Amino acid sequence: MAATTTFEGYREQITHYAQTMALGQNGPAEAGLQAGMPADRVGMFTSGNLYKRFDKLKDACEMLAEGMEEIDDLVKAYVKEIPLSAYDTGCTDAERFLIWISEKADLTEEQKDIVRCQRSRHAVEFVAMKQRLAHVRFQELLSMNERLLDELAENGKLMVHLNPIHVWSRFETKALLDEEDIIPATVLFFPVGNDIRTVVIEPECEELIRLLDQSGVMRVKDLRKLVSAGDQEQLIGLLRDLAEMGVIALG
Repeated sequence: MAATTTFEGYREQITHYAQTMALGQNGPAEAGLQAGMPADRVGMFTSGNLYKRFDKLKDACEMLAEGMEEIDDLVKAYVKEIPLSAYDTGCTDAERFLIWISEKADLTEEQKDIVRCQRSRHAVEFVAMKQRLAHVRFQELLSMNERLLDELAENGKLMVHLNPIHVWSRFETKALLDEEDIIPATVLFFPVGNDIRTVVIEPECEELIRLLDQSGVMRVKDLRKLVSAGDQEQLIGLLRDLAEMGVIALG
């Protein structure tokens, strides 16, 4: 029993040291040093880690720097308030920061759109890692699009594959949009190669994407059956646009 109690106490002490040092609070760890050990080493360790974390957050949320002058102060406040959890990656820490900033800062509508955009990009990265095999397979299929686009109007047997890695969002301002875009705008984020693309999706296009999302892989001829004769040309045009953007792959 005594050994267990000692172990639990030691674990709690180490956990306390780790949490306070993650916030740059060196006092508890310095007080626990053995006699003769220089306390400045604790400060050097924590300062170095805080600077690294600060830089990683700035890099991961670089879009915010363009529309938020106080970003440095907000990152510093976050780092001092929220300790880095065990096994956190730069992506999860950045996502936690974006949630924190949405709750703590008085953001303008434009800044809220920037946060939505940044969070959506992080979500794409996260989903791509979780569904790596599906992501790689789709990227391989994309390489066939240029050749198969010429067959789109005539070859009803072509299979239409929706990019499995995609994230929906909604922009309320034109901060990140073109002047001709109508707000609020439905926006789709998806990877193509090593890039993350962002496109504004019109209602008729959104309907088609969500159909593919629900139904899975579909043949062009089966999609044609769902629209009237007068809308056939529009359907092929939508499929062509989506294929050229990288939202769908043909196979």
